[in-house]
Amino acid sequence: MCRVAAFLSVFAWALIGASPAGEKLKGIACRSVHLWYPAAVGTAFYNELTVYKSADGTFFMVCGWSKGYFGIQELANGKKLVIFSVWEAAAGDTEEAEVAGCVNLRRLAEVCFKYDPNSLIHGVFLEKIAGRLRHPRALSAFIEARGARPADSGGVKFDRILPKPSVAGLGAEAGYGNVPFHRREFTAEAITAYFTLDLAQLRGYGLGDHATDLLIALSLWKIRRFLETGLRLRTACDLELVGEPVVKQPTGFQLPTTAALTAALKQLIQACQAKFAKPPVTELTWTAEAKKSGKKAGAEKPAD
Repeated sequence: MCRVAAFLSVFAWALIGASPAGEKLKGIACRSVHLWYPAAVGTAFYNELTVYKSADGTFFMVCGWSKGYFGIQELANGKKLVIFSVWEAAAGDTEEAEVAGCVNLRRLAEVCFKYDPNSLIHGVFLEKIAGRLRHPRALSAFIEARGARPADSGGVKFDRILPKPSVAGLGAEAGYGNVPFHRREFTAEAITAYFTLDLAQLRGYGLGDHATDLLIALSLWKIRRFLETGLRLRTACDLELVGEPVVKQPTGFQLPTTAALTAALKQLIQACQAKFAKPPVTELTWTAEAKKSGKKAGAEKPAD
């Protein structure tokens, strides 16, 4: 079972019941299941999708709106891929741009560092500009479980309003009454988190010693904070760090404490003030324009 929840104030809930996937679906990709319903005007949105069984390649859209979507893709071997995409549907082709010649990726790194240093850690892709302005993620992570086994349990959904739905001519299939349910979760003998930070990539941006050290320290700080405070991965899955993290490379390096990294970040941020935007918080104003027919809008190549 895969479960995904997007938190944002209007409440909407959708459930896809058990639906066996036929053998004829094997090898067919890009199948999608969309649930449509109107939502009230609001500044936030909540939606939850539960998939009990599906075929490889099926995409379930949990949240979609006029300018993007959020969903989960069923991959092979039981793996899941969360997909989040935003586009400007109303703009048509007006934002598609062609950039000729070689792209100065170091110049792109300077601009990204100026407005959002995190984008150089987690990766950035400006698809609207010829699809070539990108930096891959420098910090990667995954969690591996060994000796995984199912842990079966169950319970009863209590209905304090209508415990005997037959009185009102209703049945449990309508969702009323005290309904017993089965639940399958998983446990493991060992759960290990792995992190990889590409130091060569960060140094290759040519941002200078202070800026490079800031990106490295910020990445290590994120790892530390995740291990100390971010291990509630899902409902009924609270993990605790056992022992100290082991660093494989570089040899002899020890992961600094959160306090040490926080102190270093404060100094490095001050040292990099000249490379940040002024003011530090950049406010953007977007104005919708009418779609122009015939020609695509161009874009200037970033200055070297």
